[in-house]
Amino acid sequence: MTAATNPSVGAARRAERGRRRLAVLALAVLAGLATWAVAVLLLGVPLAARTGPTVTAIGPVSVTVVAAVVGGAGWLARAMLERVTVHARRVWTVLASMVLVLSLLGPLTGVGGAAIGSLAALHLVVGLTILLGLRGRG
Repeated sequence: MTAATNPSVGAARRAERGRRRLAVLALAVLAGLATWAVAVLLLGVPLAARTGPTVTAIGPVSVTVVAAVVGGAGWLARAMLERVTVHARRVWTVLASMVLVLSLLGPLTGVGGAAIGSLAALHLVVGLTILLGLRGRG
């Protein structure tokens, strides 16, 4: 019996894929927190971004929430593509790459050169972890 004819094999594969993708999200959060810790705690960079007249400090809670939400959105997009096309991996990789490149506009709102560089590093570390991790085998 193949996975196509045995529902329990297909369910086991989906469960394993879900565990693997959940691990990618956890890794993205941890990678973001590690990058934040290096920038703020080790290098002493005050991470802050300007949104209009307001300056917002970027702390570990922000990093955690954003990494988890973006990772979850990526997972959802990949799962939806898998339902509608056999080329889900390729399409998702292109879309995720475009989102990552566009997200690099965000760090330009950083307050100071060190903050801009650190925010760009955060975007790249979290984004590449999600992109490469969720791209996976399936």
